[in-house]
Amino acid sequence: MKLFLGVKGSKALSKIAAYLLISFFVVYQLYFLGNTQLIFAATPIVFDLNQSTPASPATYIANQNKSFSVSITPASAPADANGVIFQIGRNITLAYSNVTRCANGGQTACTWNDSIGVFRINFTEAQFDRAGVSNFTWFANDSSGAGNKTDTIRYALNQNSSTLNFMNLTINDTESSKEYSFPAGSNATGWYNSAAFGASPITFTLLRNGSSIGTTNPISDVQQLSAAAYNYTYYAGDTTNFSSARKEFSLVVSSLNVTIFLNTTKVWWNDSIYASGLASFTNGTIDANDAFRFFINGIDQCSGTTNSSGGWSCKFRAPVEIGTFEARISLTATTASNTTILYVRPSYGPTPIGTSDRSVYENPFLIQDENGRLKTVIIRITAWPR
Repeated sequence: MKLFLGVKGSKALSKIAAYLLISFFVVYQLYFLGNTQLIFAATPIVFDLNQSTPASPATYIANQNKSFSVSITPASAPADANGVIFQIGRNITLAYSNVTRCANGGQTACTWNDSIGVFRINFTEAQFDRAGVSNFTWFANDSSGAGNKTDTIRYALNQNSSTLNFMNLTINDTESSKEYSFPAGSNATGWYNSAAFGASPITFTLLRNGSSIGTTNPISDVQQLSAAAYNYTYYAGDTTNFSSARKEFSLVVSSLNVTIFLNTTKVWWNDSIYASGLASFTNGTIDANDAFRFFINGIDQCSGTTNSSGGWSCKFRAPVEIGTFEARISLTATTASNTTILYVRPSYGPTPIGTSDRSVYENPFLIQDENGRLKTVIIRITAWPR
């Protein structure tokens, strides 16, 4: 019997069938990036373990190396160490790369069999420096040319969400909001543990009321701020490896106010006058034991200290001249002060204003003005004891 192949008889047919069967089990795979040809024989080598470490998903940790390993059991001949290839593709770079055998043991970013049948690849932080998803596959041949590969393994390295634990913000050395009274100074300082972030790029910024103070590590804002409410924020934006984080504290600077009251503002000259007031901060806190001075037109009248309730008082006599005078209270330890007006102007009538310890004498007189006309005038003389 003749076949189209020109081979005679059933014996020839059985030879053709055997040839086709053997050919069926010989497969050539072109490794698409490295142009590596792997031959899968009828009895391929076996990968006992696709991935040993690290576990997936994992969290990005600075200064941490990554190690992947695989155990290979040859079906007959030993695995060819030079034929073990680690292929990795990362969604960050959008590219695949093929990693081959190290020239010497102990190197990184190349494969090495550190024990019989176990192949490993190590990456330093600089070589595996960003969180994201990676896909990797091991390929291997044995010395007889038989080859195989693992399933594609998905390795997820998640963003580290612990940024808040590595940063600090203090106001005058404590992590809390503060309230001070002007003119006390303040020191807001932000800093972070740079070792926790390793080579990962990250920027922390200190803000006061939304305006940047700076980004150095540490960064401080040492000020004598005027009375107002302030907000300090220390933050870092979201990065590939670390989550965003912020800390915020408030600082309230209170101003000191002092009031002034006179028991009378219209007096005769040399009258006795009582001045008083209260010293307190805008937040309601009293200002006790604070030194004060009281002035009339800049001339000292009395001094003392505020009492336990923040009150002050002073007795003085009106100037011995008619006029308008400034009464001023000043707290000597601060710039707080206040003023009011004192009028010295005698007034006449049935009962003169002011104190009753004076005598007023008056008599009518006739006078002639410059035009020769006669007029009646009242001449008054006021006297008081010394």
